[in-house]
Amino acid sequence: MDSFSCSCHTISPSDSHTHTVIFLHGRDSTAEQFEQELFESQASDGRYLRQIFPQFRWIFPKSQVRPSMRFGEEISQWFDMWSTEDPHAERQIQLDGLRSSIALIRRVIDVESKLVAPSRIILCGISQGCATAISTLLCGSRMLGGFVGMCGWMPYVNEFSEAPNKLTELHKLRSCLDEAAADAALEALATPIFVARSQDDDVVPIQHSTVMRKCLQDLGMQVTWQEYHTGGHWVHEPQGIDDLVDFMSRTLAAQ
Repeated sequence: MDSFSCSCHTISPSDSHTHTVIFLHGRDSTAEQFEQELFESQASDGRYLRQIFPQFRWIFPKSQVRPSMRFGEEISQWFDMWSTEDPHAERQIQLDGLRSSIALIRRVIDVESKLVAPSRIILCGISQGCATAISTLLCGSRMLGGFVGMCGWMPYVNEFSEAPNKLTELHKLRSCLDEAAADAALEALATPIFVARSQDDDVVPIQHSTVMRKCLQDLGMQVTWQEYHTGGHWVHEPQGIDDLVDFMSRTLAAQ
């Protein structure tokens, strides 16, 4: 088994493979645990995601177990951080892990692009997985079929909020996170975005997602925003699953 296989939990399609979903789990979770929870979530018609999209291959990358500076122990996380309530605190401890995680996810995308076109790949993440996934997308040079962010935020977003020229700031962000991507093409900015948040999320406050939405819109990206009164640090059921299905179905229809 190669290192790529060891770093991902993969669910094969039950029908002919047409699309791939790459979905990053949250902090202090695992790919297997998140996959089980996601596939137990139902749409309003009672169906599950694997039933609705039998032609999808689902890839759940696995984060490393990294030391937590705050808690003094090792936990599963894409990068170390001080607080999910204030994900921009102590940013200096985030950079190394974020860089290596971006490199991993870019490799997953590159490998999967040999099986399906990038326009048939949907990159997704929840919580810290969302933060890692959106950073990977912005460092990429290719338009993907779609991006889904749930319960998350965008790292280094304060610089974007304050910068008069968003594309110049994107170049700086790329230089910081992945030097090889600094001068990459900007096709990734054409990737359709879906962001889902619940107002009662007490893990990552909703305002961090609203700031991310604004920054992505300022970059000219097309953002679909769905906000729910309840749902906590997860997807509101069943409406959130319905909205996710609708977004992914539009990706299918665009082919």
